[in-house]
Amino acid sequence: MIVAIVIAIIVAAAAAGFLVYTWRSSKITRNQLNRAITERDNAYATVSSLEEQIDALEESLSSERDNSSSLNSQVDDLETRLSGMESDVSQSTVDKENAERKLTAVQERIDTLTENEIALKAEIEEKDATIEENQSTISDLEAEKADLEEEKEALQETIDENESTLDFYDSYVVFVMLSDTDKLYHKLDCTRFTRQNFLAYSPKLAEASGYSPCPLCCGTGTDDTTDHNLTAG
Repeated sequence: MIVAIVIAIIVAAAAAGFLVYTWRSSKITRNQLNRAITERDNAYATVSSLEEQIDALEESLSSERDNSSSLNSQVDDLETRLSGMESDVSQSTVDKENAERKLTAVQERIDTLTENEIALKAEIEEKDATIEENQSTISDLEAEKADLEEEKEALQETIDENESTLDFYDSYVVFVMLSDTDKLYHKLDCTRFTRQNFLAYSPKLAEASGYSPCPLCCGTGTDDTTDHNLTAG
């Protein structure tokens, strides 16, 4: 009869270990969910920053276009003045050279502005592509979050269903270590219980076998064993 009880208790202890494993898996899942939420928030922040940069680039492009229009007007004015100065032979050569120098400088400025406009457009296209990529990442993270939340709910249901069983194990199952010279029995979460070379009993059966309750996990006082015994346990 005692052997049957011991076997039943060992089976119960194995089930308790499985429930502890399930609880740890739930904790890991919650950590994964928190990381997914953090990554989603970082992606949102990146998208917002890129949109601000694009707005600034578009404002700069608009300003450069206004400058280009103003310079074109200056070119037209210089060309008009150059045409008028050609009627004065004595002064036209000097004025023409000066005007041509100014015209060359203005044209160089226009070329520079055109290059800047092309570069800004390319940068805007690159930012747009980055935004699309981040939006895709956000969608993936949201899908992953939904999956993790479903998994969390399933694990929580399992934990809720087995909560009463865990309470039963905590109240009616104790463990003894065969190598423990102090002859103490422990609960599953006791820091002195190494989970190596042990047997599972009910508290009454453990006491009938000569074991006493561990002061750390089963008693109300403090452990009065020596430091050497604590280490050995």
